[in-house]
Amino acid sequence: MRLCRYQHNGNVEAALYDDSRIISLNRLAAELGVKLRDLEERAEEAITRSNARLARSEMLISLNKAAVERDRATAQRDKVHSERDEVAIRREAANTGLPWSEVHREHFQAMSRAETAIRRARALREDYPHIEGTSAG
Repeated sequence: MRLCRYQHNGNVEAALYDDSRIISLNRLAAELGVKLRDLEERAEEAITRSNARLARSEMLISLNKAAVERDRATAQRDKVHSERDEVAIRREAANTGLPWSEVHREHFQAMSRAETAIRRARALREDYPHIEGTSAG
């Protein structure tokens, strides 16, 4: 919705325009019983607020797109790390003489402990952002 001017019966008038119709501010002001100047100011304020909401929405969309790209990159990195871990586990099993399944289980448990620690650290950063050294980033 935008504030605009249009010509009607040879007179230039102010109106609100929203892709499907024009609403005359003169008529709207008369029906509401307010002065046209007050109505124009209110309309401009409403449009400014609407534009600010739109800008915030666009910013959130951009942030979400960035998060999706980051997650894709993380998934690709994790796949590479997983393949590298598989090779390392097989090598360690061969070097130590331990069964592959035991080395794999120990590796998996260590990774689970690390992931749990990371989740706890993230939760602390979210719960206590005001404490130095815990800001999310």
